[in-house]
Amino acid sequence: MMKKFAQRLLAGSLAAVMFACALPAIPARAERVYNEVLPYNLEEQEEKWLKSEQADTYESGAVTFTLNGVSVNMGEELVYHLFRQGNTEAKQKVTLAVLDLTAGYGEDYEILADGETVLGQVNRILDGSGVTYDVYPGMNVMEDAEGQEDTAAAQGNADAADKLEDKDKEEIRETASAVFDLEFETGEQEKEIRVRAGVPEKAVGNKELQLMVLECEEGLETGENTSTSVTLVETRETEEAEISIVEVSAEVTDGYVSVLVRRTGNTAGYSAYTLEAEDDTAVNGEDYILKSTQLTFSPGVSRQRVHIPLIASKMEEEKSFTLRAAKSEEEVSYKTTTKGAAFKTSRELVDIPMTEFEKGGSVVGDITFSEKDNGERYELSFDTGIGDGSNRTESIKTRKAYDFTGIKAIRLSASYQVGTIVGDHLDVYASNTDYYNNKTALGQIVSNQYGARIDTVSLTGQGIHNANVSRTGEYQIYITAEQHSGLGHIGYNLYNQDFDGNKGHVALVKQEYGLKLLNPEAVTQDGVANVPAGDLKLTLTSDASVSGSSIEKAYRDETYTISYNLMDETAHYAGYQLLDGNNKVFYSEQTESPTFTLSSELIQKYSSRISNNTFTIRPVFERETAQVEVLRQDFAAMGMDTVNAEIDMANCRAVYKDNGVEIATVTWNSSYYAHGDTLAFRVTENGAYMGDYHFAAYQVCDGASKESSLSNPLYYTNPQWSTVVSAGYYAVTPMVTNRNARLLLNVSGASHGSFPGKPKDLQGDSCTVEDYDGKYDSNDVAAFAAEPAEGYRARWSYRDVATGQTKTCYGSRFYYRVQFPVLLTDNHVSLSFEKCDPGQEYSVIADVYMQGGDILHQPDSKTEKYTPLQGAIVSLEGEERETKEDGSTDLFTVKARTDEIYTALVTANNREYVQEVVISGSKGASLRQDMKLSYYYEGPRVTGVRYFDYDGTVQNGDVIYLETETDGCILGASVETAGQEVSDVLFQLKSSDGTPKGEQVTGEHNGSEYLWSAALGMRAEQGDQIWVELVNRTYDGEGNVVKQTSYGEVNTGYSIVIAEFADASYIP
Repeated sequence: MMKKFAQRLLAGSLAAVMFACALPAIPARAERVYNEVLPYNLEEQEEKWLKSEQADTYESGAVTFTLNGVSVNMGEELVYHLFRQGNTEAKQKVTLAVLDLTAGYGEDYEILADGETVLGQVNRILDGSGVTYDVYPGMNVMEDAEGQEDTAAAQGNADAADKLEDKDKEEIRETASAVFDLEFETGEQEKEIRVRAGVPEKAVGNKELQLMVLECEEGLETGENTSTSVTLVETRETEEAEISIVEVSAEVTDGYVSVLVRRTGNTAGYSAYTLEAEDDTAVNGEDYILKSTQLTFSPGVSRQRVHIPLIASKMEEEKSFTLRAAKSEEEVSYKTTTKGAAFKTSRELVDIPMTEFEKGGSVVGDITFSEKDNGERYELSFDTGIGDGSNRTESIKTRKAYDFTGIKAIRLSASYQVGTIVGDHLDVYASNTDYYNNKTALGQIVSNQYGARIDTVSLTGQGIHNANVSRTGEYQIYITAEQHSGLGHIGYNLYNQDFDGNKGHVALVKQEYGLKLLNPEAVTQDGVANVPAGDLKLTLTSDASVSGSSIEKAYRDETYTISYNLMDETAHYAGYQLLDGNNKVFYSEQTESPTFTLSSELIQKYSSRISNNTFTIRPVFERETAQVEVLRQDFAAMGMDTVNAEIDMANCRAVYKDNGVEIATVTWNSSYYAHGDTLAFRVTENGAYMGDYHFAAYQVCDGASKESSLSNPLYYTNPQWSTVVSAGYYAVTPMVTNRNARLLLNVSGASHGSFPGKPKDLQGDSCTVEDYDGKYDSNDVAAFAAEPAEGYRARWSYRDVATGQTKTCYGSRFYYRVQFPVLLTDNHVSLSFEKCDPGQEYSVIADVYMQGGDILHQPDSKTEKYTPLQGAIVSLEGEERETKEDGSTDLFTVKARTDEIYTALVTANNREYVQEVVISGSKGASLRQDMKLSYYYEGPRVTGVRYFDYDGTVQNGDVIYLETETDGCILGASVETAGQEVSDVLFQLKSSDGTPKGEQVTGEHNGSEYLWSAALGMRAEQGDQIWVELVNRTYDGEGNVVKQTSYGEVNTGYSIVIAEFADASYIP
């Protein structure tokens, strides 16, 4: 995997970086005899790169390597070429760089250019020597323990390429092992570069380097291959590497036990091993978590520190397990050693060092409170002379108050000193008042559960003692030495070390609370209640090993992530509720962050409402709401002064009338909508109405908000129109129009040209062609033709419904997309033959691009990613051309005049796009016309796709994982017909290059979706894609398809990942 990563790193990021730098070449040293290797047929490469049509397009010349990846055996000399394409009339210089990956310049190879050896030095990029890497199994985290950023590439860090790409000019020069110039003479088309691969004394495996173009002299461009990787192949048997566990940490840090793994022997190559665990007294999955973990060592890396997560709630006593470094599936030699790991840790304590204490307020004489044994313990003591025999108390207290909410005890480790007698006591309590000042009765402490009185007899050795506390709020901690006899010495040792089972400093012991997750309440979609999510789980954010649908021991201030499997993709996490023992909600939190924090505030306010000290949590899921408005069209602007609409949003009804007579009634299915609901409209026309108007279409605008929605309307002519709600706002305007609105052609100057439909017995100079009825619907493209007489030109004009402006075009061919008529005269196209000068011939090349996007990743208005479209048909002035690989056509010849606008028709993917061609520049100029086709097409389209398991569980993301040959899934496609007939949805599995695999499969119509139960495991491969096509089929009596209309094929955006390759892009 590391080798693949290295190729990806240099061929991708580094090849794109171009900077200038040059070092003088030096004469070649005394040479041994090398076998020359030319890895390709030179004549074929020259034909491909120097004699193609593409090469001729480089007016100032361009440079390219022959291949982007080659290999040569050690001991051989690779002969390689850099070509200059296109114009070679000038002398031109190009600067190249050599980068060591695992090979070292001068040690493993050298470069010859123009017959001279290039001066260079060793500067390996992929060398992890001297670095220890921290590995966190299961968390996809690897950190450089020494802070050396550049060597992160050696571990396959996916960020390494980005780091190198961001280097400035000087850093790139420092990275290169050699930088040199090549100068092309006038007429020279190719340069020979040689790589001499040495034979190192020690065989450690293949080695790699990179050649790249850094900078071209001004005017010289870069071609297709600006870099190439070279692999020096080791043909001898390589030395083995060995693996061993050399250290296991006995200390637990942040809930992990760490293991240092070392590789010895052949550390110059790639090695992979497996770290496994064997239970002793600790049980995997209950006390610690370690799945079989692969450790990948890249060149030079010899040490990795693995951090194994521990389950803190299970660590109340010392436990152990055994670790074993074992061979992975890769054929790499190893040695196995084992060591034991012991641990103990805790989440339930709030540590308070003894340095936080000071002498209390009850001091009546000199007392000692001081650090002893380098801070390992503190002494609290005093001496009393002959007195009245009454008790004497002296206290220490914390400098600040601590929050005792969710605290059950104060813990300390103490022992008594010589002179302290039975009857003396050490008292620990939480208070903001010294209870022993003025000899306040001890009973108040114990009875109110503020703390505890510890007898001296129980303070033998260095025991741990808990003083139970039941208080909420902030209090100081008092520790009081109580002398019973009032005579002699009393003293206690307070130990200031972390609790490890023997001794420890003062700590607050947190109360254990249970956490329990309930399934969320159902959400309603189109009146049907659905469970929005399942597989709910709580996971401690600071320790992923603490996880489950319920947590037995949770502590104050801990934050848990609520994870779930979303079963309704229209729903989203909206917060949580807390329920009492009767399942009644007593607290609600609205938040988009799926986390729960057991805060002091929750404990203090609501601990009385919970049962068995357990917080019952019910996540809340909601569906995003959408605003739907039904708008009134502007009847006056359309010349329909007698028409009006009465819209009743509350009752989901609108009535359209003409002079008070009902034309039609529009109803819709709800006054409330959320994402995933069906928004449905229905028109019922009044059969008794005999006027001029009728329902024509719904004008629909949608978007994230009202402000962003009222543009680019779509028109749907089906009286029963519906869509699945997926936007935040919808504006729906039911449109009525004049029954007589239709597509027709009005011609003036008809005697000066010919056109289809011209009357044979034309009287006068004007006419109207009306035979377009029934041929075209809204959004169809109508093709008009005209042949002007000598000295005349054809001028086309029409009213643009969207802007209200008149648009004008010229030419013998005119392509017109039929609009939804707003005025009676809309879709009335005017043709006039007018006098003009003879014009000039212009050469036009069309460059066709398609906007990037797929169903899952649809572009927005800011998406500027367009790619050349091959195989499209461009029609201009009666000529057709097919686009090539770069999206360009061969030349069109157009006789025109400057500033005229012509229309072209682009046909691609069974869709038609009308594009404008603007004639500009001097007479007879050559023009290149960019034609950018929008991803969005006015017509039937797939609005959304999703996939789910056979059990109905909806899966998120754009990757379909397959683990076995029997694996598969169900795909669903939601369709918007745009008022046209759609009979079937066809699904197609394709390879990553677009090659179909097998036959198309017809989806099963199920409500608002078309479904495909796809058994992909047997035939899908890594990187395959799924496409979908909308068609309308006509069948004969025997069920055979006799006619099929396609509305285009679209990539769903899903890609296939096979289990064995699932981690191919991730190097642990």
